[in-house]
Amino acid sequence: MIIFEGEKTPKIQVLFLCLLIKLLKLNLSCLNVIDHIFSFFIDIVSILMW
Repeated sequence: MIIFEGEKTPKIQVLFLCLLIKLLKLNLSCLNVIDHIFSFFIDIVSILMW
């Protein structure tokens, strides 16, 4: 589980996570799309941790 440091934009983080979950549910049958979503999520996390 990823822990975000600080509480600068908790609402934005929650909205992003909800959006990610919705995308996963909508594209659950498409592994290619899911792979792109996870790679995108990893990029966002790496930017936040940088």
